[in-house]
Amino acid sequence: MAAATFRDPLGLVGRLLRDPNPTARRALLRAGAAVAARPYDRWLRREERDLIEAVTPCDDHRMLLIVGAPRSGTTLVAQTLVHHLDVSFPSNLGAIFPSAPIAAQRRWPPPLRSSAAEPDRIARERRNFYGQTPGLHDHNDAFHIWDRWLGPNRYHATTTMAPGAVDDMQRFFSAWHSTFGRPFVNKNNRNTTALAPLLDALPGALGLIVTRDPDAVARSLRIARQVAQGNARRAWGLLAREASSDDDIDLAIAEQLAAIDASLDQVRTKVSPERLVTIDFDVFRRDPAALTDLIADRLGIGRCPSPIASFD
Repeated sequence: MAAATFRDPLGLVGRLLRDPNPTARRALLRAGAAVAARPYDRWLRREERDLIEAVTPCDDHRMLLIVGAPRSGTTLVAQTLVHHLDVSFPSNLGAIFPSAPIAAQRRWPPPLRSSAAEPDRIARERRNFYGQTPGLHDHNDAFHIWDRWLGPNRYHATTTMAPGAVDDMQRFFSAWHSTFGRPFVNKNNRNTTALAPLLDALPGALGLIVTRDPDAVARSLRIARQVAQGNARRAWGLLAREASSDDDIDLAIAEQLAAIDASLDQVRTKVSPERLVTIDFDVFRRDPAALTDLIADRLGIGRCPSPIASFD
């Protein structure tokens, strides 16, 4: 049984409604939409099943899996890459239909890229709220996909997949690639601890590890605990634990980050360096185009000609 992600869901709703960031309220609206869409989600399952059964499973499709500690900048990295590379990615719309994300995203594709003024476009593409992005066609963490093979616990991913999980995963991503025809890109912080088995199961995938100054991450995690849980003592994020007192909060966060670093060290010992890219978030902020060009080259794809402004 998965540990509860939020200790006070009703309090969380109130905090999101009061938050000045409109992305917080949009996340609530999507959660409500997912409940309302359940009958149609069930109806779409047949279409999803047909898409998956129609393909021959293949394990070498090009993919990019973005991981790192929560609050390390992984969402901004993912948003930049999916907006400036010729890739496909799981969207907020697909998450409303967790049983049939391929079918849903095929039925309701994103609109053509906006011709909005450059500053407005940049601001829109970089807006998020603790990993939540604003638009229906924006990037989604895709727990609705990964939970199928890694389990429902949002703070701990299984590192040993059940029999048949690898074949099922390869069939799913073969159907995804057949439907959308472009490399799959996704950021999910929980996948950090499962990156080695995922890359083993998906030989065409590349792992992108985002790192950041640990003091900055720790400060941000403390704020995230308060915002998401209403009390900084409560656990929030990958490998987090409860703090026994206010004095224990900083130690709990330090232990969380140390556990994530240890997990990444294990990944680096198990995975060939050719299949891993590591980027420091502060370096990325100064020159996001450099990482975008690097990933485009590693995936063998083009990137959009629009310039990529720095975050500074």
